[in-house]
Amino acid sequence: MIRVLVLILLCNIAFAQKTESRSTPYAIDEIKTQSYSFPAYEFPNNEKQIAQYLSQKITNLSSPLSSLNLLYTKESMGGKHFCFNQSINGINVYRTQIKVNILNNKKAVQVFALTFSPEIISSENFSDADPSAKFIQSYQDVSKSNSTKIYYFHQSKLIPAYHIYIEKKGCLSFEYILNSNGTIIYNNDLLSYSGKKDSAVVFTVFNPDPITSAQTTYGTPYADNSNADNVSLHNELKQKNLTVKFENDTFYLENDYYTIADVDSPNNTPTTSKTNSFNFNRSEGSFEDANSFYHINIYRNHLKALGFNNLVDHPLWIDAHAHAGSDNSSFNEYSSPVTLLYGDGGVDDAEDADVVVHEFGHFISAQASPFSNSGSGGRSAIDEGFGDYLAASYSRSISEYQWSDIFNWDGHNEFWTGRTAATTNHYPENFKSNKWSDGQMWSSTLMQLQDDIAPYTLDSIVFQALYGQAQNTSMPDAAYLLLDADTALFNGKHTAVISWRLATRGFIPSNDTQEITTEPSIEVFNSYAFSKGGALNISFQKPEDATLELYDVSGRLIEKTSISNTNQATYSTNNIDSGVYLLKISTSVKSLTIKLLRY
Repeated sequence: MIRVLVLILLCNIAFAQKTESRSTPYAIDEIKTQSYSFPAYEFPNNEKQIAQYLSQKITNLSSPLSSLNLLYTKESMGGKHFCFNQSINGINVYRTQIKVNILNNKKAVQVFALTFSPEIISSENFSDADPSAKFIQSYQDVSKSNSTKIYYFHQSKLIPAYHIYIEKKGCLSFEYILNSNGTIIYNNDLLSYSGKKDSAVVFTVFNPDPITSAQTTYGTPYADNSNADNVSLHNELKQKNLTVKFENDTFYLENDYYTIADVDSPNNTPTTSKTNSFNFNRSEGSFEDANSFYHINIYRNHLKALGFNNLVDHPLWIDAHAHAGSDNSSFNEYSSPVTLLYGDGGVDDAEDADVVVHEFGHFISAQASPFSNSGSGGRSAIDEGFGDYLAASYSRSISEYQWSDIFNWDGHNEFWTGRTAATTNHYPENFKSNKWSDGQMWSSTLMQLQDDIAPYTLDSIVFQALYGQAQNTSMPDAAYLLLDADTALFNGKHTAVISWRLATRGFIPSNDTQEITTEPSIEVFNSYAFSKGGALNISFQKPEDATLELYDVSGRLIEKTSISNTNQATYSTNNIDSGVYLLKISTSVKSLTIKLLRY
């Protein structure tokens, strides 16, 4: 029986740790970015030429009214990345982003583009009286603000609007968009929730948390009990070493980049020490300072060991007692320096390494692809799932005990249910546009891959994929970024197992094997040989003229071949990267498309 792998063609707002969602998402958050693929041999490599090239290739950018503005460039271990936004008539179009990923070992350049046609600009004009100033004046405790004219996609049109950024005391950041009448049509909380002299000191920490280290479950005596200490919890304290700043006979929880700071209420003086130790029990406020600073820096050392220095060597303030004592934690990409804020409600968040590392994941992601964590179609779910993956893999590196429970100490108790990195949910039928629950599909898939690929290798692939992200990308987009990252770093060595896990979860087309029983018959075999660079065999029931067209998964035609008057043919190509492809076989009476893998 001949069988073959076949496919019949038929800015950032969020509490990262706990769960909430809008009942009615804004239309701008629901738009999915478009994916393009261009031949690497013809693609330019400097920003001006790239902008010109994209203006010729992407319809919405071809108008003389439209232009591209470079936001940033990034160099990763696997390639180079450019990010632009679109302006029309010299005015920025809100949420537009064009992300270009030029990767090593790839014969194609991938572009994610969220753009709009100048033809849909409404006939409205900007207001003669800018409503922004009055709106900002109505706010309390504003420490920083600005207003910018923009075009905003609203009710199928680009309308004149005003983008307002407000930063309140405590590094809390918000954005609002007003129409020309001063009415709020969009609002967003910009937090992503859930050369010095130094010296080595001793830290007392939970490693990673008392539930895991004691291999127990939440409940007396392993319960919060209003932050009280007891013998059982005290026995789970571990002594660790770390280098911190030492100046004027005082040790500070600070190094070249990261600082424990008092950013938000409740107001607490950052912990210092006159001795070379930060030894506290969990009932003391200084314990959370030391515990969060330790785990963040240990994870930073892990990324540096992998070579991703440019993801973690940036200024960061850490407030282990924030959000006015509420039960939530957050990352603020819009403050300066950027901040991690941990709440004290329920179990103090900074006592659980899962919470600490998850929030640090938002910081890492923001360094790879700045200001890209927007869109409810999957982009924010990927960021939450990425943070959960960091938390689960970090805990697992310390202990196998209940590693799939995310937030073992902070959650899975009377305060909230926590999350899991072992869900069986499947995409797209279990996708609910809730970034926290949807993100569990991503973290669970990555943790499955950790059983297939060495953790250090998988981490490198996962971190490399972050550079390719853009606003409003989808979970399938993230899946292909993962495959691209493997190609860039390891020349596609792990394509087979990554594709299998992603397809099993539903993020990319299924690898189901189906028998072909078409009439007149088209049979295809040796797909395994093709996957390794060999030839694919094609058999027709009678001599046929046929056309063979090979497409990548974005729909770009790679090559086209014709065969004449034959009932047996072979097909091979060396001009493709590792990845997933579609081969369309067409005769005068039948057309069949199959999916192929190239490892």
